[in-house]
Amino acid sequence: YMGMQVAGDYVFMAYLFGEVHVFELETGKFVKTLLFGPEVNGQCAWEDAAMGLRAFKRGNGEYLIFTENSGWGGKVNLFRWKP
Repeated sequence: YMGMQVAGDYVFMAYLFGEVHVFELETGKFVKTLLFGPEVNGQCAWEDAAMGLRAFKRGNGEYLIFTENSGWGGKVNLFRWKP
């Protein structure tokens, strides 16, 4: 893993190749893998920046997860996830 962020009841871990794995904070149990969609052709460059992952829990229970993507167009990816 190249990035880690704790938000709300979850730990978010950015894998080297970009996808984000979600774990329960209390138990460490794996919950979900956040994958890239058709908006970015399902692709991402390596998660290689220090502190390249940020996660926030909104008041409505939704999580916003941002990952850096310095390659293939240089962008910040946004995942919206509501458990």
